[in-house]
Amino acid sequence: MEHKKLGLLLTKSPLLGLLVLPATTTAQDLLVSNPSTDSIKRFDWLSGTYVGDFVAPGAGGLDYPTAIAYGPDGNLYVGSGPNSEVLRFDGVTGEYIDRFVDDTHFRGGPSDMCFRQGLLYVSQWNNEAPFNGGVLVFDGHTGEFVKELVDDVSRSNAIGFDLAGMLYVSEFAANRVHVYDGSGVRVRSIGGSSTLSGAMDIAFDASGNLLVGSWFQGSVRRFDASTGELLDVLVGGLANTGSLGIAPDGTLMVDDHGLDRIARHDTDSGAFLGYAASGGGLGAQEKFTFMPDPGVCIADIDGDGSLSVFDFLAFQNLFDAGDARADLDGDGALTIFDFLAFQDAFDAGC
Repeated sequence: MEHKKLGLLLTKSPLLGLLVLPATTTAQDLLVSNPSTDSIKRFDWLSGTYVGDFVAPGAGGLDYPTAIAYGPDGNLYVGSGPNSEVLRFDGVTGEYIDRFVDDTHFRGGPSDMCFRQGLLYVSQWNNEAPFNGGVLVFDGHTGEFVKELVDDVSRSNAIGFDLAGMLYVSEFAANRVHVYDGSGVRVRSIGGSSTLSGAMDIAFDASGNLLVGSWFQGSVRRFDASTGELLDVLVGGLANTGSLGIAPDGTLMVDDHGLDRIARHDTDSGAFLGYAASGGGLGAQEKFTFMPDPGVCIADIDGDGSLSVFDFLAFQNLFDAGDARADLDGDGALTIFDFLAFQDAFDAGC
């Protein structure tokens, strides 16, 4: 498999289901939720150097932070585990803003979340019998409860979407990743006790294959997302596999949970490339995300020197995925005024 990590061509991000900007190595620092200090820690992911606390310990009542994601308004959203709520912090300064989602509809703590097409999807981890988790959906701009989309999983650790809009939900004890359509109907399951032991986080490679962290096996396993066939063990030899993610340069990020550090691996071969985060009192980290790069131009997205229908389609997809850069006038909606500003940015030389 050939993965294009640099250059002017568009690359595809199956997890978000959108066209994304060419991968770069600009300073998009790594933010890591750290339950041991109730804080969000910041790292220079290329060197692994600890920068400092992005969100101070206990800010806004933050307790055992878990899920973490940037929203369509450019702010940072963090799941506060025991409180079963989602808090919002300034995406640039890390200052507390408000409680975006309260605990009314949760049965367990938020374990993962993502924004898509104006909605916030949150999975739950419940440590109390009957251990029912599920996926809740909220309005991505107001935090208002929309519905419970999935209610047939227990201890769900991770969620993500493929390019077709199918929702993937990992179920820890079942050793599987379940796939649902847009109405929440389960269409297939991937894995099982013969291939996974404690299904943790998920990610997608550039070919659309599903990467799954197997907690007890200390490995990352690659599956054909369509057939469920186990293709290979991409990364092995870990203590316990925690969170996964794809870095801005296309490399795979893997949380070696037992050793309290996050490593970088080649997404094709699995080769170890160094550490993206280590030290700084990292502790038993949960999830991580990258700070948006405010310096990236989003006008000529495909880099061909002209503004075409493909750029506008990619611009629409950025907004649908929750990328705040697409809401140029900051009103929480994608309107003709955003497209006019998009045109103006190109005319101005962006």
